[in-house]
Amino acid sequence: MARDTKIEERRKARVRKAISLAIDRRRLVDVIWYGQGKPASGPIVSGNPNHFDKSLKPLEYSVDKANKLLDAAGYKRGADGVRFKLTQNFLPYGEEWVRQGEFIKQELRKVGIAVETQSLDMGGWLKRIYTD
Repeated sequence: MARDTKIEERRKARVRKAISLAIDRRRLVDVIWYGQGKPASGPIVSGNPNHFDKSLKPLEYSVDKANKLLDAAGYKRGADGVRFKLTQNFLPYGEEWVRQGEFIKQELRKVGIAVETQSLDMGGWLKRIYTD
C-alpha cells in the first residue's frame, strides 16, 4: 500500500510540474497585465523583503517538457486531444482576473488539459475554494 501511495505522489508531482511548465508567465505579464509586474519565481511575492528567496531562478516555460511529464504520469491524449479536464475558479477581483483565467485555459489546452473556468462572486469563491 505504501508503494502505491509513493507512486501516486510522484504522478501528482509530475502533473503539477507539467502545469507549471505549460504556462508562459512572461507572456502572461506582458499580455494580461500590460507589462506591469514580473513573472513569479516561487510562491512568495518578490516584493516581500523578509521571505522572498532571491536565489530562485525564473520558472521555466516548456510545452515539450510538460507533454513528456503528462505522458510519464499516465495521462495520454484521447482521440479529441484531451488528457483530462479540470475546473478553474479565478479570483473575482475584476476583468484582469477573467482574462488571466482565459489565458491559463489557452496555455493548458496546448498540453491537452481542458479547463472549465467558473466565475463566482467573492462569497461564492471563498466557499468554493476554502470550504467546498
